Amino acid sequence: MQLSTHRLWIVSIVLAAACQSSGKSEIVTSTKARARQDPSKTSPASTHVQPTHEIETMVPSASPMVMETSTPESIDACSTPSEYDLSALEIAFVADWDGDDEIYLVKADGNDLRQLTANEAIDVGPEWSPDGNRIAYAAGGPDNLKLYVIHPDGSGRRLLASNWPVDGVSLSWSSQGDKIAVASENDILSVSVEDDMVTNLTADVPFSAFFPTWSPNGDKLVFLGTIARLSYAMFIVNYDGTGYKMLNSELGEVWRPTWHPNKNKLLFTSRFEGSGEDIYLVDPEGTQLQALTDTGINKNDPTWSPNGEMIAYVSYIWGVSEAFDAPVLASLHVMNADGTNDTVIVQGPKGEEFIIVSFSWAPDNRHLAYIVKYEAKEEAQEDLYVLDICDRETVMIVEDVESYTPAWNPVP
Repeated sequence: MQLSTHRLWIVSIVLAAACQSSGKSEIVTSTKARARQDPSKTSPASTHVQPTHEIETMVPSASPMVMETSTPESIDACSTPSEYDLSALEIAFVADWDGDDEIYLVKADGNDLRQLTANEAIDVGPEWSPDGNRIAYAAGGPDNLKLYVIHPDGSGRRLLASNWPVDGVSLSWSSQGDKIAVASENDILSVSVEDDMVTNLTADVPFSAFFPTWSPNGDKLVFLGTIARLSYAMFIVNYDGTGYKMLNSELGEVWRPTWHPNKNKLLFTSRFEGSGEDIYLVDPEGTQLQALTDTGINKNDPTWSPNGEMIAYVSYIWGVSEAFDAPVLASLHVMNADGTNDTVIVQGPKGEEFIIVSFSWAPDNRHLAYIVKYEAKEEAQEDLYVLDICDRETVMIVEDVESYTPAWNPVP
């Protein structure tokens, strides 16, 4: 069974971004980074890294791409105002503004833009530690990314697992913040942050493994394994590499499983024979399968809200453009954790192709950051937006970013 078209597209976007950026060996002439900011506020650089580009300040503007739909009235997060102002929430993202991919930080209202990394390598895949004190990321050259951690002020940069190349889109912190799981070539590694001890969790498995995610208490991980060409299954392994097992083989063609933030439930998409791709829940034993959607329209990257009460996902209806297969209708959805109250919160303009490349939940369980590739824009660039899922206020906070998933600081 082959990987669905939209998965291949999403994967190719990420890999292409990494490969194109990593092929640049010199810093090129500075270009203007289009950050949308309140001009009355300053945007200091990190205390350790000075920006290598010019920052143009602009007042945030609303996105023309959001179509209004009814407020999801039965979503608990909408019953009270957010306890955080957007100026208290921070996002890490990747942009190529100085000739290669670097990591930047910005407040969720578009202010306080700071450059975190500055070098001639590519720096991608930022992931905050649970306490918000460190950011893990991958950096390096072509086919040789390495795992690093750094403090948000730019200090304390350290190389981990120095003998292992890593995948820059598969980093996962344990809930205790003491370990990072990462895909390395065909294996899953567990790396201790304090003493740099590396455990190869899949050394004895006869297949390629990737996309690891920790269980809530850190005793197990779920990951994808290649069981045939472009066909994947879901596996569980203990924290020390023992007891690996494949979940129910009748789950269909599984993709990107994630653990519930505090329960023994796994969220994933699957394409059963002759059907579209829908969203499912299953327990770690591979039983108690529950379908959350049943539309037959392809779904992508279902993601738990931090409190585990909601799920966001992207839905695509595919067509063919002159250049490549592309969605003719893409939408960002939010639903309750049991699949009820499925609500479209972002949808592209009719007749115009745009891709929702990646998205992530804010720690207040009310806002989403999402990156859009809008085909009608010049050079089909990708822009970063922040959206309130309740009142649907959406703001483009940074223009011309890379497709790596924006990462919120979990501790405002």
